[in-house]
Amino acid sequence: MRRYVEVDGRKIVFEDKSDDGSRFTTTGKTRVCYTSVGFDLTLSDSVSDLLKTVYEVLEVHRAMAAKRQSLHRDMSIFNIIMYPLLEPFDKFCIGSSHTVTDDGMHETRQLGGRKARCLTIDLENATKLPGKPANTTELCNTVGTPAYTARAVSGGMLWCNRTSLDYELTMPLLYGDARALYIDTYGEQRYNRYNDTNETIHGGKRPQYKTKDELIDMAYGQPFYHRLEYDAESIFWVMYSTLLRVVPYGFRETHISKKSLIKDWERFRVHTIPDELNGLEDSRTELIERNLLLLKKAFPDVMAPVAELLSQIASHVRPSYALMDGPPIYEDHLHEAMQRLILQYLVNNLDNPIPLTPYKLRTLTIKDAVTVHCGTHTGSTQGFMKLYTEG
Repeated sequence: MRRYVEVDGRKIVFEDKSDDGSRFTTTGKTRVCYTSVGFDLTLSDSVSDLLKTVYEVLEVHRAMAAKRQSLHRDMSIFNIIMYPLLEPFDKFCIGSSHTVTDDGMHETRQLGGRKARCLTIDLENATKLPGKPANTTELCNTVGTPAYTARAVSGGMLWCNRTSLDYELTMPLLYGDARALYIDTYGEQRYNRYNDTNETIHGGKRPQYKTKDELIDMAYGQPFYHRLEYDAESIFWVMYSTLLRVVPYGFRETHISKKSLIKDWERFRVHTIPDELNGLEDSRTELIERNLLLLKKAFPDVMAPVAELLSQIASHVRPSYALMDGPPIYEDHLHEAMQRLILQYLVNNLDNPIPLTPYKLRTLTIKDAVTVHCGTHTGSTQGFMKLYTEG
């Protein structure tokens, strides 16, 4: 197979010609370099700081989609920077500079002196969303970091098992200071926009007159493309795996807690993108379907409220919304649900930030690396390993 390189305006196009003379083209990767540096989520000063960053990442991600029609498609722990040390910039932020976590979490920075709490990096897998000039073929490909890809993205088809077809939870409602803070920051119109009626779930409608088996059969016949909510699920996996590894100040690992950690981390470590489409198997399924009692056992006792938060968020991430009779009206509905739950937690735990031990993670061995940057279902699945251990 021969390869030609042409310059088409500002794009570089690789043109492949097979032995029979047929051609196909793919767009080359573009690297975006930042002058800013920062820290990954495992170096958070506290659990609350970590969750504030996750909240802001969700806000920036949905703003990129709304204002730039851009979908990241590789939201992993390696592509999120917190505590960034920013160089001077113009028009750098896509999202609002007036953020809820700045104003509501006892932070006193002046509006003109604020800087981003987080940066999302590595946009080489980003693509345009439908509705604008878009490469729809790219949206049908599976790309990303396997440990953090959404279940549907990993399988290359709509995710479907019996628990993902339970549509019970409506959009979370805020109360008390959290609700007041949200409305003061974003306005009541945005708040009401995402609230459900008696007939909707996340703005969509429950499947009518179809059994779960019929819905599973239907999933195999529907086209797959990378939906906005799948990146929100990736951010959930990043949050889950990071909280699993951080060390609360004063925590001492026991044999039982270490055994639980290794078992849970193994579900992230072995997860990969299969060579063939598979919408029914995922090594992380038990993590997202786990009941609260078992979930709490995976975390230090002081993090029990965090386990409750993860359980609540998992209940909203779990459903396969694309199989509803009427999918959610707003594509960022899952971002909204996750952010509301995180905000309520942060307000409720203002006096309990859960300080973390600096530069320390719950210990794993060298074999406990996670696979990153595998290929796609339309190409190679060769990847490499990146260590995610204490050392």
